[in-house]
Amino acid sequence: MKRIVAVLLAALLTAACLPLGATAADSGVGVVVTADKSFAKPGETVSFTVTLKPTGSYTVGGMAFSLVIPEGLTYVKGSGTVPQGLNETLGQYKTAFEDSTLVFVSGGAGRYQGTDDLVLLTFSCTADENADGDFSVTLYNSYSKRSGSVDMVAPVDSQGNIATIPTTVTAASVRVGTYVYGDVNGDGRVTGTDLILLGRYILGWNPSGFIEAAADVNGDGKINGTDLIVLRRHLLKWNGYDSLPYTAS
Repeated sequence: MKRIVAVLLAALLTAACLPLGATAADSGVGVVVTADKSFAKPGETVSFTVTLKPTGSYTVGGMAFSLVIPEGLTYVKGSGTVPQGLNETLGQYKTAFEDSTLVFVSGGAGRYQGTDDLVLLTFSCTADENADGDFSVTLYNSYSKRSGSVDMVAPVDSQGNIATIPTTVTAASVRVGTYVYGDVNGDGRVTGTDLILLGRYILGWNPSGFIEAAADVNGDGKINGTDLIVLRRHLLKWNGYDSLPYTAS
């Protein structure tokens, strides 16, 4: 596996901003990596977002993590972007992503006091031409190698000290390979299960492992009720619907 390192330098906090009675036991934070698609063909680009999700009453002070990008996905040079206004939101004097070294730096005496989700970084990867399988992009704590033991997300306790609390990391999973139209769950077959999953997707559900590219069975660039009708007719073996994607003559 190859690692793309992105480090958020922990800020030294001098004041606490916790509600009275807040303790490490009732607080926590999450860092989530999400992808804009769950399936990609070799050569396609996938966009990722790293989001901070406060889950307790702690003020978030500093962060430190490295991105883990596996073989099969390649970072797109120049794609790493810090959202506009993040520097002010974090209260830092320096918040930037250095593309040449793939290092994210946030330094200063500020802290994030909000409870809303906060996007820290977006970037893209390209699926390698020979990639085939499931690929997970996640995070791990690397800051301790630079400056002692510091959590990936460093909140402060009621005395203003950096505290140790649980940090939950959620990885982004992307399946890379070729797909079959109608096989929306990627099991290699087009069955009634795919029809059910397509119906749920259209209703706004988010089926696990759903392959959007395989769901556009009429090839019009949209996924809607028309695709559901086409897939149902394909499964019922209607004349003219034997091959997908279906194109009306």
